[in-house]
Amino acid sequence: MEAIILDLAFQFEGKTYNGWAKPSAKTDDNEIPSSYHIVLNGVFFGNLSYNNGQWITDSQRDPKLVQKVGEQIAQV
Repeated sequence: MEAIILDLAFQFEGKTYNGWAKPSAKTDDNEIPSSYHIVLNGVFFGNLSYNNGQWITDSQRDPKLVQKVGEQIAQV
């Protein structure tokens, strides 16, 4: 099985972000990945997951930027 990589490109607070998201192999009952490994502008951003209606990360990041990354994943 070939790894799925989602391309990300967006602007947030005047800055352009380019990168990618790799979904985890672990999924929920609806086959939705439980988390995503995120790299933005060549730097590891963190692992994002969707929990109780909001996107969260395992690293300290601007919560608004975390939500923006999550929105981009949801659109892909």
